[in-house]
Parts: sequence; C-alpha cells; structure tokens
Amino acid sequence: MADTRNPGTIMGEKVIAARIQLAREHLDRLRAILKEPGRWISVWFLAYALLGAVSSGLLPILLPLMIVTLTHHLSWVAYVMGGFNLGLLTSPLWGGVADSKHLHRPIFLAAFWYC
Repeated sequence: MADTRNPGTIMGEKVIAARIQLAREHLDRLRAILKEPGRWISVWFLAYALLGAVSSGLLPILLPLMIVTLTHHLSWVAYVMGGFNLGLLTSPLWGGVADSKHLHRPIFLAAFWYC
C-alpha cells in the first residue's frame, strides 16, 4: 500500500521534478511574452489608453448630468456634447500632430487640462 501522506512516493520524485521543470518553462515563456510589448510600446501609449477610456467611457455619461445640474437648461447639453463629439472626431488630427511634431506629452497633458 502506498504512503498517501508523502506525495513523492505515489508519483515518484523524477515525475514531480519533471512537472516542476515544465511549469517553470511555461512560466518563463509567459514572462517573455508579457515583456515583448515593452520593446515597441511607449509608456505614453498606456497614458493615451487611460485618457481614451475616461473620455469615451465616463465623460459621455457624466457630462450631460453635470451640465444640467450647473445650468438647469437642457439645451446646453446639446452644445456641450456637440463640442465633445467634435473633439473626438478630431482626435486623429491631434494624433498626427503629436506624431509629426513629437509633442506627445504636451498634447496629452493639454487633453487632461481641458477635460
């Protein structure tokens, strides 16, 4: 009868060592895959992703509520949302300016300032 308190006697020490080695190889491969985007993605791209999530996710919901609360006129919501959507439509233009003039940081910080 096998000793169930010691797993080494059931599977064998070599089998356990081989599985541990295989798990380490898989973990090393996963770490290498996760490090790969760092070679070609700038840190500022993650900041742009955060800005995009805020501007595309939170602002369209909260902006009309804030405008109605501040002005008490529903017509102002249309004006503000029109300006907001105009800004979203011109985002490729701002991206082109940032790439051609290397103004990533100032444009990014200005987007936070004006949001």
